[in-house]
Amino acid sequence: MKNFIKIIMTLLVFVMLSNKALSDTVADVSVHATNARQAANRAHAEAVKDVPSLATVNAEYKLAKESAALAKESAKTVETDKRDEANVLVEEANEAVADAKKDFNATYEKTGIQGYWKYPSISGLSYTSSVFNYEGETDKGKYYCQKRENIAFSLGIIRVLTLTCRETAPTITLIQEKQVQ
Repeated sequence: MKNFIKIIMTLLVFVMLSNKALSDTVADVSVHATNARQAANRAHAEAVKDVPSLATVNAEYKLAKESAALAKESAKTVETDKRDEANVLVEEANEAVADAKKDFNATYEKTGIQGYWKYPSISGLSYTSSVFNYEGETDKGKYYCQKRENIAFSLGIIRVLTLTCRETAPTITLIQEKQVQ
């Protein structure tokens, strides 16, 4: 009888500890999701300033992404009956990342140097910056870059051109237009 009671007590302690571990896991997801939202809020607060710091917005955006990834990873260990709650928190963290990305993109364009891809005009031309990893697509030839940053233009997986942004962004002309006489 004593052994039976010891076994029952041991099982009871094990169940209590595993329930606490599971609630800690949901709490972990909640903490990471909250951290993502707070980072996104700080990114937004910086982005709406008259003279925003792109480095600050970028750092907060990265922090929001990392926190959302941690929330997603923590949610994988949550027991089935708590998974819906954890997934809602992960979705909130992902929404925070999307908000931070919008603020980052707006700040990048606001603080950036505007250049033009003049001739030939190429539809669907995308570009990526080397320092801040900004990704954009030329809009009627317009693109943005930051000083001392390399910009790589590509069409799908085909890299078309890489250039360095200086005080002013270069106007790109790959083919000279024919002069009409």
